[in-house]
Amino acid sequence: MAERHLTVHIFNPETDFALAIGDAHYSPPAKVLSFRREMALFPLSYAAKGDVILSLDNINPITTPLYHHFCQKAKNKGITIKTPREISQYLNKKRAAGCLPFILPWGWNHSLRRDLKHMGVEEDLLKTESEIDSIRLLSHRRTTISFNEILQSSLSAQDIPVAEEFCSTEKALEFCSMKGDVFLKAPWSSSGRGIMRTAGLNEKKIEEWVRGCINRQGSVMAEIAHDRTGDFATEWWIKDGEPYYMGLSSFSTTPDGRYKGNLYLSENKLSRRLSLLSPQWGPEIIEAQKEGLKKLIAPNYSGPVGIDMLTTSSGALVPCVEINLRMTMGMAVIMQRNIKSDHSHTL
Repeated sequence: MAERHLTVHIFNPETDFALAIGDAHYSPPAKVLSFRREMALFPLSYAAKGDVILSLDNINPITTPLYHHFCQKAKNKGITIKTPREISQYLNKKRAAGCLPFILPWGWNHSLRRDLKHMGVEEDLLKTESEIDSIRLLSHRRTTISFNEILQSSLSAQDIPVAEEFCSTEKALEFCSMKGDVFLKAPWSSSGRGIMRTAGLNEKKIEEWVRGCINRQGSVMAEIAHDRTGDFATEWWIKDGEPYYMGLSSFSTTPDGRYKGNLYLSENKLSRRLSLLSPQWGPEIIEAQKEGLKKLIAPNYSGPVGIDMLTTSSGALVPCVEINLRMTMGMAVIMQRNIKSDHSHTL
């Protein structure tokens, strides 16, 4: 009997911070835990009929706004909500009935793997420790350097900027002094956290931030700030060494790079919007990114990938400023947009 796939969604927004720690003993701060609890049922927006949402925390109907509304929405969509105590027995029953569970967290890290094992989830459903080590290594922002060097070869007619990595506070400050307006980034962070824009800041504040970043994560990434006119991303799924293009997304950020929200537009409208902002956008960008993913990411990773891009006031397209080896809001929007389509080949 052919096995039917069952996707188990988990919203763990702390995943990039857990990757920064690098072991299984990461404990999210109270603010992050609170956000995780509040958004535990967020996957309802993109989960498909028959899927499961595992809440890592007990959901309190009194303190969780719209709890009953979400439960009714889950029931209407044919989606099951499970707690840590329930998930192992539930998955075992589903497997006995011929379903093959596929666990899709917001992102994989050693802490999540440990927690799922403690819940009794079978080992063969989890990423291995070696796979998570690879995810951590590839999620380091230095990966964009190698990726952009591949893009430079494929898109030789374009001027593609490449970030620099510094392990020395003095060298990083020298770069900032030479370039002026600079984005400094921690090797692992998300949603604009762990990022500092140097414009208008005094050198002492910049030095303190850089020194702290290097002490915590070993280095700091630096790139010239652009006069951006738009923020976009291409969303991908990698399976069996092959990257599959899922669609385009667009989002808004604050001047210092913090994520604000996504646009809910069709692929055609997003592509037209991007083309108006930059004539450099076209299928050759997607092909070049696909080549980079196939060479650099696909040999050691399977799952969702988001490549953040931006357009500038000069009409240039910067085809890679971030690579996210996890779910993204852009991917969630695409999955929601195509919820009635069959994407089982990507999972």
